[in-house]
Amino acid sequence: MNETGQKKIAINLDEYSKAIDGLRALAVIAVILNHFNNSILPSGFLGVDIFFVISGFVITASLVKRKDGDVSSYIKNFYKRRIKRLYPALIFCICITMILISFFSEFPNESILTGIFAIPGFSNIDLYYNAVDYWGKSAKLNPFTHTWSLGVEEQFYLIFPIVLWITVKRNKKFTNLKKLRGFLIFACITSAILYVYFSRTNQMLAYFMMPFRFWEIGMGCLLYVQLKINGYYIEKLLGKIPFHLIFISLIGVQFLSEKYIIFTTIMVTVLTVLIIAKIKFLEATSSESVFSILTNSISLYIGKISYSLYLWHWVVIVISYWTIGINKYTLPIQLVLIFMLASFSFYFVEKPLRHVNWRKSTYVKIIIFPFSLIIMLFMLQMKLSPNSNHLYLGTTSQKQSQRLIPNKLMQDYNTVSNCSKIRVIGNSHSLHIIPMLSQITNHFNLELIYENHPDYINIPMGDQKDIEKLDIVLSVLDKDDILILSSRNRYLYERPYLSGNGDKWIDHSQLKKERGYGLSIWLKELDKVISETKKKDIQVILFLPNVEFDKQIFNEEDICKNEWFRIPDERCNPNVSINYLNSRFPEAFYKEVNNRASVDTNFYVFNPMPIYCPDLTTCYRTINGVNAFKDTNHLTAEGANLMLDDFFSFLTSNHLL
Repeated sequence: MNETGQKKIAINLDEYSKAIDGLRALAVIAVILNHFNNSILPSGFLGVDIFFVISGFVITASLVKRKDGDVSSYIKNFYKRRIKRLYPALIFCICITMILISFFSEFPNESILTGIFAIPGFSNIDLYYNAVDYWGKSAKLNPFTHTWSLGVEEQFYLIFPIVLWITVKRNKKFTNLKKLRGFLIFACITSAILYVYFSRTNQMLAYFMMPFRFWEIGMGCLLYVQLKINGYYIEKLLGKIPFHLIFISLIGVQFLSEKYIIFTTIMVTVLTVLIIAKIKFLEATSSESVFSILTNSISLYIGKISYSLYLWHWVVIVISYWTIGINKYTLPIQLVLIFMLASFSFYFVEKPLRHVNWRKSTYVKIIIFPFSLIIMLFMLQMKLSPNSNHLYLGTTSQKQSQRLIPNKLMQDYNTVSNCSKIRVIGNSHSLHIIPMLSQITNHFNLELIYENHPDYINIPMGDQKDIEKLDIVLSVLDKDDILILSSRNRYLYERPYLSGNGDKWIDHSQLKKERGYGLSIWLKELDKVISETKKKDIQVILFLPNVEFDKQIFNEEDICKNEWFRIPDERCNPNVSINYLNSRFPEAFYKEVNNRASVDTNFYVFNPMPIYCPDLTTCYRTINGVNAFKDTNHLTAEGANLMLDDFFSFLTSNHLL
């Protein structure tokens, strides 16, 4: 009986639970499925959250039952166990992966740095401060992205053992568990509130950083503490809920879209707490057959090697992205490789080094020396030669960049230019042409002036917000200088302005109906630019709309670079119909700007479309072996240089140079 007179269930919280290993198997399978193809299990990444809860429960059990006499030995022995449990497999994986990624990525230092930060448990901080989107393209190409969760756990366990000692172990009183429970309730509620709030305002902060994940590990800790104090109310609640309902719900939540991440994260955490509690009660009543799905031989094996599986699955996936890709033909090979690497890691690294005395073991010394040497060599390489990679098996950029040498037309052009400066204004589309313009300005010793984000000067824009800056723009230009207007004028078809002071986002189904609202305001701004520049004899060039893809494409140039070891992914070279491109803008747009170009002697229009869509029917990302676009609408540096010949001829034929 407990202090309130209720019958206390005889639960053995400290014994090994096969079903919890089976739950680990469920978690790692969900993560692997999601990482191979997130359309199969959209929220399968929440398997990590299942691991968090399990970790909190198991580690609390380990800490509470320990009999260390003083705080020093208590903390020291805990971290010794953690290091022996986690670090051999982690360092083995990091060292091998550093070498592999260096073979296939010409510039692997960012990834390698994440791996190095993973050793002390700070890779989550590195990923956050480098603004990596966990679902984005750059995250998919970093073989150490998945180590963020290890960082969260290690940072949690820098704090929790000390809290447990202060609240429970110091006085060795069982009643002090209630103090720990009080702390955990307060900390978990606070952390969960912060997680929900920052998931809406700064998703990557909430995703990667430990304070916003504390509540998930803390819920596992809290479950253990509450069951240790009194499991009566939990047992009474769970007695009415079938195990299979909780189990199916835990799987079902992971089929929801990632856009519901706040809801699904909370649900997975709560359901994991419930299923662990249910398992412990069923074990206490000898009803293990109910959860046999978690205790069959396959589930137990996967659960046993789940840590090594988690480490190696992502490495295999990322190296595959860099090489042969992932499809139905490669998938069986990749799955076999993942399980082979994980099994090797578990039986020859993780398990042996967990159970031996590191000081006395020759086996440990043989392993530690080469791995430590590998890490030190990579750190030295990054320090001394940050821009070189001697392990790269492909063609270096230096060899491929020969196409950027100034062309013969420029070299043969001997006329002395009256132009001394070229100024570019606009949004991000003013920046992506800079590599091409730089070759011209450098060759003719001209000054090139432009603004970087977020200091864009958007004229004309159709909102009149920057038009008052026109005088500032023109103040640095003299007679015969050139002003280039280059913007993605998407507001003319995707974001029609209802007035000069605001805009209204609309659904794509409304585009044809409402397209072109901002055109009249935009033309007024253009007219002012033309008239003011004419007063100073400044020449104006408007870049017309270029190719824009209607589907997402890889924004990592390296992954689409042709190499002998890489099978090109069809998504690297998407195409778009020129009919789609022409339909984006109202006909009045082209008519009005061309009319002005024919009338105003200082206004010219340059059309890049024929360069990037040579057959004028279907446009491709890759042109003559060059990846011209780094995303749906921005040019790569090499892509911008594809227009060098045409733009230089345009300047000379119009006597602008």
